[in-house]
Amino acid sequence: MMSGGRIQDLSRIGSHLLSRVLASENTNIHGRDWQPHFRSPFSGLVPLSSMTALASCGANKCVFSYGQAVHAVRHLPSILLLTALTLLAACDAAPAAPTATPPPPTAMPVTQNADWTPVEQTVDGVVMVQVPAGCFMMGSDEGRRDERPASEVCFTAPYWIDKTEVTNKQYGSEGAFPGDNQPRGNLLWSEARDFCVSRGGHLPTEAEWEYAGRGPDNLMYPWGNDLVGDFLVFDQNNNNQTAEVGSKPDGASWVGALDMSGNVWEWVSSAYARYPYVATDGREDLADITVERVYRGGVHNYIDFGAGMTVRFKANQETRDWFIGFRCVKDNL
Repeated sequence: MMSGGRIQDLSRIGSHLLSRVLASENTNIHGRDWQPHFRSPFSGLVPLSSMTALASCGANKCVFSYGQAVHAVRHLPSILLLTALTLLAACDAAPAAPTATPPPPTAMPVTQNADWTPVEQTVDGVVMVQVPAGCFMMGSDEGRRDERPASEVCFTAPYWIDKTEVTNKQYGSEGAFPGDNQPRGNLLWSEARDFCVSRGGHLPTEAEWEYAGRGPDNLMYPWGNDLVGDFLVFDQNNNNQTAEVGSKPDGASWVGALDMSGNVWEWVSSAYARYPYVATDGREDLADITVERVYRGGVHNYIDFGAGMTVRFKANQETRDWFIGFRCVKDNL
């Protein structure tokens, strides 16, 4: 099968040849009037002295005057006959069928934490972990009033979340606690929001944050349902200061995110509003500067489950706190 470009090349040659052959019926191409003026790329010299248009060929279609074709073929020597037949074959060749683009694969939802193996990828020096599609129960009917009622929230597509809180080094300046790998705290909600946008991402919503910490198993803590002090940095072991990010690997969540519980609280994008969580009810309006914003990931254990995944805290947008940091989310890498 010939390509569209090859057919076009042949049609141009044939159109030029045949337009001149049929221009005059009185030319005797077998006698002394035979005056070749064109060297065919197929075989030798062919006459150019008497042609009219025989065919108009494009990449996908050729239109012929068959009466003219018969007249022309009767007067063509074998050399030109071969050329004409080649042109006919080229124009008869069907164009290649377009290659269909396969649809994107459907994200298979995960129904229990154990079905997922953590996936990491480094993007511009920042390690992110993938959070697969799936559903979970957001909130807790046994929790504080603002954690109730629990409701199912589903994600139909995966997303990526930072493996650790954003560090001083990544942010480009230090918060209250110096050191490259200390979590960057003591910043406004809007500063955290803008930093994530500068990386091509966004602050996680409350739902994105909680799902990355709990998973379909709806765990109270990233590692299970019981508090294990050695798995997090909090008020019982932190000496009133932060630790380097990722210092408690045993406290990893089901997707491999570290320090979801403890070390610092973390700003999320959501405005503080009553449950059930509805992303389209205005709480994810990032331009609203009047509302209080939520922060998650308890550092203190002075309340029941204070370091748990369902506990919510709020602050106005002008708040700076030594122990409030953040991490970022991306929909795609």
